[in-house]
Amino acid sequence: MKASAENIYTRGRHGIQYGRRRIPAAIRAACPAKQTPIVRSLGNADRRLAKERAHAELARIDAEFRLQSEQLDLSRASFSARRIAKLDDDQLKGIARFWVRQVLLADDQRRQAGLDC
Repeated sequence: MKASAENIYTRGRHGIQYGRRRIPAAIRAACPAKQTPIVRSLGNADRRLAKERAHAELARIDAEFRLQSEQLDLSRASFSARRIAKLDDDQLKGIARFWVRQVLLADDQRRQAGLDC
């Protein structure tokens, strides 16, 4: 693979251009094993057009990396319990709404069970 510009490489006898981005170490655990770069075809051999397409394609790859990073953070957060020191008013209202809803649902279920007998 011959580098023709930053993150753009030429492959094959027809000189097709490819965009290449290394997978960040922080999200490598969420990717398949032994896959370190992401390589996407830019669909042509024209260097000028390849640079334009590379910008969009690399932005898509970066968006995928952000999504994988968020998913990885969420999966890690679900395994670790955290102690909450303070809650703001919106959080307290949300917890109260959840609790009231759960109490009312449980009450409805008990009443339905009693009526169905």
